[in-house]
Amino acid sequence: MMVRVMAVIVLLLCVVMVLTGCGTGTKFVLPEGTRVYLPAKDRTFSPGRAKARPFSWGSAGGIQYSLVREGKTVKEGELTSNFRLMSLFWPPLAIIYWPIGFKSCYDLTGPEAVLCNN
Repeated sequence: MMVRVMAVIVLLLCVVMVLTGCGTGTKFVLPEGTRVYLPAKDRTFSPGRAKARPFSWGSAGGIQYSLVREGKTVKEGELTSNFRLMSLFWPPLAIIYWPIGFKSCYDLTGPEAVLCNN
């Protein structure tokens, strides 16, 4: 019986690792009518929650972004990046390929990208 309980706990931990290790998420607070474009992922995100695949070591110094309004770039800059602790445990070799993720929230309404509280 105890072996079965331990097996279920290990299985649940593995499922949690798979679900949390596959992506990185954030919240974007953007100026009215804009979207944020991330060249590293070739994706555009609307205001609110965003989820993407983790970033490689090239983004350790910051994640490049552009604010876009009606197809034109309004502002460019770098988002502060975060080392993903999960990459130490996520096989195969995530520490080599995808160790960088988003911080929890970015406010891009001012002249510089700042971290917000939510």
